[in-house]
Amino acid sequence: MIRSLKLRKGVGVRERAARGFTLLELLVVIAIASILAAMAVPGFVNTLRVYRMRSAVSSITGLISNARYQAIFHGCKTQIVFTASTYTYQISSEQPAYGGQACLTAYSPVTAVLPLMGQGIAINQTVTFTFSPGGNVSSTPAMVPMTMNLSYPGFITSVPSEQITVSTYGNVTVAP
Repeated sequence: MIRSLKLRKGVGVRERAARGFTLLELLVVIAIASILAAMAVPGFVNTLRVYRMRSAVSSITGLISNARYQAIFHGCKTQIVFTASTYTYQISSEQPAYGGQACLTAYSPVTAVLPLMGQGIAINQTVTFTFSPGGNVSSTPAMVPMTMNLSYPGFITSVPSEQITVSTYGNVTVAP
């Protein structure tokens, strides 16, 4: 009998401990978690902006290299137009239709007008890069060196601007 009484006493203690948390304890934990989350959100959002900038730079440098490669490969001039106001680009070429022999006398679109990667990023000016079959590059407006500046308006201090420079022979460099 004494033994069964001790077992009952232990069961009662276990039952009471397994009831859960009080409302006050839950509210304190939720408040602390909310404060920590509120402190982490600005850093997380800024990290997303930095990744958008990197995405835009990577996209633009890849497009420039690809357009130059297409001009060399097909033996016809290729151009890429970056439009600052709409943050878009379009690739055009003098490349003939499949099976054609001579380059066309005018540019025809290779792609539709497409948005660039990196939502919220701005280009400083509209620029056209023209790639010749020999690998040379020229731009409109004429610039030496040919540059494009990318920025994140409103967040210049937290997301550094990037400058993409294209040499006359197609070398692409990026400087913060």
